[in-house]
Amino acid sequence: MDSVPYVFCDNVLASLDLLRSDYAEIAKHLSEPWGSVAAKYSRNVEHFSVWIVEAEGFWWCSLLGGTSEAVRSYPNSLADLLSMDRRFIRIEDISLSEQRAGERNFPCSEEELTRKLLPFLALRMRQSSMVNLSADSTEKTCGQMPMDSSDCNTVIVKDCSRGDEDDARPKFAVLLKTIDRRTGLKKLTVHTDKVTIEAERESTYEEIYHFRVNGRQTTDMDRLEAIGIRVREGNFDFENAYVKVHFDGRRLSTRVSKLFKNRKCGLCTMERDSFDDMFTLADNTKTSEMSRFHKSYIEETKECSVDHHEMNQERYEMDGEDDLWGDNSRSDYEHVSPIEQTAVIERSDEMCFSKKLVKKCPKGSSPKETERKRVQFVCVERSSPVARRLLRQTDRPIEEWRLDVINRFHKSLDIPVLCEA
Repeated sequence: MDSVPYVFCDNVLASLDLLRSDYAEIAKHLSEPWGSVAAKYSRNVEHFSVWIVEAEGFWWCSLLGGTSEAVRSYPNSLADLLSMDRRFIRIEDISLSEQRAGERNFPCSEEELTRKLLPFLALRMRQSSMVNLSADSTEKTCGQMPMDSSDCNTVIVKDCSRGDEDDARPKFAVLLKTIDRRTGLKKLTVHTDKVTIEAERESTYEEIYHFRVNGRQTTDMDRLEAIGIRVREGNFDFENAYVKVHFDGRRLSTRVSKLFKNRKCGLCTMERDSFDDMFTLADNTKTSEMSRFHKSYIEETKECSVDHHEMNQERYEMDGEDDLWGDNSRSDYEHVSPIEQTAVIERSDEMCFSKKLVKKCPKGSSPKETERKRVQFVCVERSSPVARRLLRQTDRPIEEWRLDVINRFHKSLDIPVLCEA
C-alpha cells in the first residue's frame, strides 16, 4: 500500500461524499499514505450553506460555514470563492432568499451568477444537497404565533389540493399540539410525501430537541440535516420545496410555496372567501362560523377533546402571549424540587455542555419560580464519541481536562428554583 502514489490517494478521497468526521474515522484504519490523506481531509473539508439574494436590483451571495483549517480567511468576493481549493468544499444547500444571511456576503452580477457562481456550486454539491427556490416564491401563512393551547393535534397548514388518485396524498401538513400547558411547550409534526418528522423541545431553557422520523426516535443530526432540518440556538427550522417551518418549542411560523396559493388549508389560512364571506373547512365545505372552522382542523382522539381545546384557548387569551409560564394563580399543583443535570446546547457542528450541573425541573413538571444565572459551557465536536457519551451522562459534572474542547462561552439561563407538577 505504501507504493500507491500520494496524488492517486488524494484524487480518490477527494471524490468521496464524506463528512469531516467520516474522514477522521477512516484515517484511523488506513495504512499510509491513505491515512495521512484522509487526516488532511478531516481537517480541511468545509460544508457551506449558500444564500443567493436579489435586493434593489443587485445580486448578493451569502455563505454560512467556514470552521475548518482550509477557511482561515473568509471569501470577500466571487474571485476569492472561486480561488478556494475545490477538493475541500461541500455545498449542503443553495437557497434563493429574501434577505442576506449574516455579514458574510459579497455582490455578484447576474452574468457572474449564471456563468461562474452556479456552475462552481453545482460541481461541489453532495448527493443529499438541497436547492430551495424561496425568493418571491413563498407566502407567509403564520407569523411568530404561540397558537392555541390545545392538547389535540391541530392542522396549522396543509396541502388540500384535490388531484388525481396518484396525487391525492398531501405534499405537506404541519400540525401542532400542546404537551405542557404550564410552559406552553408544544410538539410539532411535519408530514411530507416522503417523511414524517416529530419534534419537541426538552424545556424552555435547554436548547435541545427530541426527534422522531417516521415513528423512530433519532439523535443522528447528519440524517436530520439531510432531510432539511437544522437546529441552531434553540430554534428548529425545516425546509423543502413546498413548505418552510420555524419553531422555537412554543411559537411557530410557516411559509408555503406560492404553487399552493389556492390549494392549502388549515388554521393559518383563515381568510374569508371574498365572494361568499365563508371559511373553508377541512372537508372542503364552507361555513360562516369561526368556531366550526377551528374545530374542523382539530384531530380529536381519546386522549384529547375539542372542549378541552376551547377551555385552553380562553385561558390562553387571558394569559397573554408574553406570559412564558401561563397563569400562576391556580393552587391545585404539587410543588416538587428541581433535579441537577448538565445543560445541553446543540449547534450545527458542536455539542455544548455546562461545566457544572444546573437545576432542572423533573419530567412532568414545570418551573414555578426561576432565577437568572450565567452558566459556562464547553463544546466538543458534535459527531464525536465524546459528545454521545456526555449526552448519556448528563447527571455527572463535566471533567473538562479529559475533553478535546473546541469552544467555550457563557450564557444566561433561567434556572428553576421551584417546580410544580
